[in-house]
Amino acid sequence: MKKKIICITIILVLAIFFAYKSYMLIKYRSEKVTLDKGLIFKETLTIENNSNSKTIEEYFEGYEELENNSNFKVKYNDEGEVESFYTLANIEQYVNLLNINSFELYTDDSIKKNYNTEKDMKDYLSKNKINNDIDLLKHIKENYYFKNNLFTCSKTMKNNYILNNFVLSTLPTFKEIVLIDGSINGYIIVINTSSEKPIKEVHILNEDKQYIIFLAGNDITSTEFITELLETVKIY
Repeated sequence: MKKKIICITIILVLAIFFAYKSYMLIKYRSEKVTLDKGLIFKETLTIENNSNSKTIEEYFEGYEELENNSNFKVKYNDEGEVESFYTLANIEQYVNLLNINSFELYTDDSIKKNYNTEKDMKDYLSKNKINNDIDLLKHIKENYYFKNNLFTCSKTMKNNYILNNFVLSTLPTFKEIVLIDGSINGYIIVINTSSEKPIKEVHILNEDKQYIIFLAGNDITSTEFITELLETVKIY
């Protein structure tokens, strides 16, 4: 009788364990996107910025504000069509969003998701020496997809869920990510787009912030142009 009670108890415990874990797997299930990790930091662009002779605005002389949107500066061709445009942003590094209690990611034009983080994520970042966005991208390159299974602890499941959804929300549109090193640190995201105009995001890291230069158009997205820009302008 005693053995029977022990067996029933063990079965109940196992049933509860697998039921709970199955629930957690469903709760923290995240989509796996196609990600060519080999294109993350395959190339490196070394920049030595010594002059700081111009501001970004001075460098793009001749560009004018887009009607009804002062954030975008555009240049028109002789036919009055937009030839190229750029915009600037100064925001938190993405890794810092994972370090606060909650953060929002926009997955498309209409969907906004709020992700709650905990001390476990901060500990995870610290343990893996992820201090900035470059470290975060290198970690994704080496470890994506962050997979959960029945024997993954609940805290790790949530961390993996947050990291996977971060990838889902931020990286599917990249064609290539180029590392920037030298006197400034950052990276360039080559956007995979159906537009005829090539598009690139230049991310320059500065302490806990990132300065983003969004470029579109054949004349301002070449490696030569970006190199000259970053070598001669005052970034911050």
